[in-house]
Amino acid sequence: MAKTTSTNVHGLNFLSAPDQYRLGSVCAVVGNDAFLSQEIRKCLLHRSDESDDELTLEICDGRTAEWRNVVDLLRERSLFGGGSRTVVVEDADPFVKEFRDKIEQYVEEPASDGLLVLELTSLPGNTRLAKSIAKCGLTIRCSTPDRGKELTEFTKSLKKWLIDTAKNEFEVELPRPAVDLLLDLVPTETGILYQEVDRLSLLV
Repeated sequence: MAKTTSTNVHGLNFLSAPDQYRLGSVCAVVGNDAFLSQEIRKCLLHRSDESDDELTLEICDGRTAEWRNVVDLLRERSLFGGGSRTVVVEDADPFVKEFRDKIEQYVEEPASDGLLVLELTSLPGNTRLAKSIAKCGLTIRCSTPDRGKELTEFTKSLKKWLIDTAKNEFEVELPRPAVDLLLDLVPTETGILYQEVDRLSLLV
């Protein structure tokens, strides 16, 4: 299947068809849905080269990480000939605030073939960093829209994700009417909905 040229996607859509999206050198995972962010992280690691080798994964704390150390990790390769590194900077807001200029330069001129994943609570689209990632990487949104067309699209994607999750992870069929009822009864939070699908699968 051909890859899409989209560089900004909601996390639910990404999880439904991750191979359609080009990651580039930098991926920003943005939003306050912690469960969805974790699912995105697992999916990104699976997408990266030799993702099953722990030596290719590094997780850094954005509150204490230094830029030079992150770049060094991105440049390293497995001692046993594994694939390129995936470096996840969690709680990356203070990291981006302190090293914004260096990150912007790296996005435009990557110094390695590794993947830098920035987990952020926000990334305004009018910033230079957001625009640079839009050109060379991928932004994955992990939040629930408040209203309007975005909320309608989110709800549609959420229903598809729930049906796919029931089938692929729990090996049960979740009919569309059951999904509609579930969304009427349960808060629209991916982590809670996932647990409910898990519980329903056990009942089946």
